[in-house]
Amino acid sequence: MSSDASSPLSPLEPELISPAEAAVRVESGALLIDVRPEKYLETDGSTSVATWVDRYTMPDQFLEGGANFLGAAVDPNREIVVMCGSVNGSGPMATWLLENGHTNVSHVDGGFAAWREAGLPTD
Repeated sequence: MSSDASSPLSPLEPELISPAEAAVRVESGALLIDVRPEKYLETDGSTSVATWVDRYTMPDQFLEGGANFLGAAVDPNREIVVMCGSVNGSGPMATWLLENGHTNVSHVDGGFAAWREAGLPTD
């Protein structure tokens, strides 16, 4: 069975969006999370519009009762945009969010490098 490029995404397949679209969504209230390893924040830079989340402890931050639960910021109905160094990092994290009850999750095509190259805010 072949897939049709025009068919809707699976409920567990996060939407891949451009950095410009991510910026528009963040401006409209989406939570931008950066799941790159902390060492890359130091070497490659970061953006103050993103919340850094340790990808290895996401349950502690996104599941109620977790040790570092982010509270209202992670309302399951709030739009979340995930950014990493590439889609290989952001895709699995975005999928995890969908699998764990979040309903509106996307991730940034090209990751932080594409965000920076698009001239979007960085520190």
